Amino acid sequence: MSLIKQMRSDRVAPDLTTCNAVLSACEKGFCWDKALQWLSWAAHSGLQPDLVSHNAAASACEKGLCWVESLLILRRARRSGLRPNAISYNVAISACEKAGLWEASLAAAETMRHVGLQPDAFTATSAATACSGGAAWTLALELLRNLRGLGVVACSALLSCCVKARQWEQGLAVLGKMRQVHVEPNAITMNAGISACESGLKWAEALESLWQAQHRSQLEPDGITCNACISACEKSSCWRQAVALLAKRMGWGLAPDAISCSATLFACERGGSWLQVLKLLAEMQSRQLPLDVIMCKAAIDASSKAAQLRLARLEELMASVGLAELRSGILQQTLRENQPLQCSM
Repeated sequence: MSLIKQMRSDRVAPDLTTCNAVLSACEKGFCWDKALQWLSWAAHSGLQPDLVSHNAAASACEKGLCWVESLLILRRARRSGLRPNAISYNVAISACEKAGLWEASLAAAETMRHVGLQPDAFTATSAATACSGGAAWTLALELLRNLRGLGVVACSALLSCCVKARQWEQGLAVLGKMRQVHVEPNAITMNAGISACESGLKWAEALESLWQAQHRSQLEPDGITCNACISACEKSSCWRQAVALLAKRMGWGLAPDAISCSATLFACERGGSWLQVLKLLAEMQSRQLPLDVIMCKAAIDASSKAAQLRLARLEELMASVGLAELRSGILQQTLRENQPLQCSM
């Protein structure tokens, strides 16, 4: 901008090349208001802004969250006889995506193909993200099925789209397709894939994805990854796998948190492993992790059921050795000694 002021003071008129350079600087600097001023000045100065000018100004507005202005600039370019290119459409798709206009975003992406322009990874990412909040995932899949050379960012967006729409089967299909075309997943992709497994009660697939992330892709599992896997095991009542994952989490240098411990606790409760429930409750108390009423109820039930189980076994043992006549008194004493666990919040 200082250069332009200097040119004006030297009475040197900026040409279209200079104007486009300024618009590009405004775009990179998120100065959408300055971009609008320069585009208007160029048009009124007889410079006849070209497609580069309009794309830069529209992109500056899109980055500045001024989606309406961005779309108006692109419409003005078409009315001026300029033919939009891939950059133009990508700016429009991104603007619609950020404005929550998923129908317009997909329509723009579809129009690209009809006019002979090849949608790229940026197109796919914006279109998939636009559809992630509602029931438009089917349209996104239909559109993106025809795209080639999608990168990990676009695949991650599409996978997240399926997960948010609770379409875990489609999400797993996307993950499988990534492996076929040798697109290496990143942490976001793997977390979304494991979340899809969790939603579909596919704990085995979730664990397989975790192992692949750790070994093949050399990704270090984070807290979200581990918690999603543990939650998948919990929903499938696979308490042994949940306990093993919690131990691995600590082995990876990730301290147990309330989410991982509570999911493991409920997995053990569903699986009838009362001793593990009590161990986890003690672990949470020692780490000063928050406990809620449901966790405490699970622990109290576990304590009560564990006591009942011990009494039943004791009764069987006494009967087998001919001490049935002493059973009543001993059982009452045992009951007093095995009161249900009292859980303090």
